[in-house]
Amino acid sequence: MCRKEVRTLSQALTLRYDKVLFILDPTDLSRSLAGKKVVVCDYPDGRLEIMHESFALPYRTFDTLRSVHRAEVVDNKRLDDMLSVVAELQAGREQQRSKGGPRRTGQTDHMFGIRDGSTGNGYQKRGRKPRTDYMNDPAVIARREKALLRQPAAE
Repeated sequence: MCRKEVRTLSQALTLRYDKVLFILDPTDLSRSLAGKKVVVCDYPDGRLEIMHESFALPYRTFDTLRSVHRAEVVDNKRLDDMLSVVAELQAGREQQRSKGGPRRTGQTDHMFGIRDGSTGNGYQKRGRKPRTDYMNDPAVIARREKALLRQPAAE
């Protein structure tokens, strides 16, 4: 028994499943499947297979939830600023797999349980910034009214 989902292969022999990019090895069979449908079989024990008809296709993965973390060794000012921007972008994205997929609470060796080492090097996830309500901000209202007074009156 497994959960099956149909995906379409790209011309580059890639597909996405549960926020993971699967890259098929370029065998003769997989090259002929570019642009065609394949089935992703997600087994309860954590295994994943990409199937076409009765053939299992070999693949590699690229986990899109993995993060880049800034090390303290970086001394270049421009690089440090860019890594700060990347860290802010990563802090705002959703870090969970799909809610409709199978739950893996009792599994120990499933492929989505592989840690990226970020907690090992001291990374701590920051919370989201509070949203600013610009429609009720007094400074924004004052600037808006000042700009409206400068506009010529429509006749």
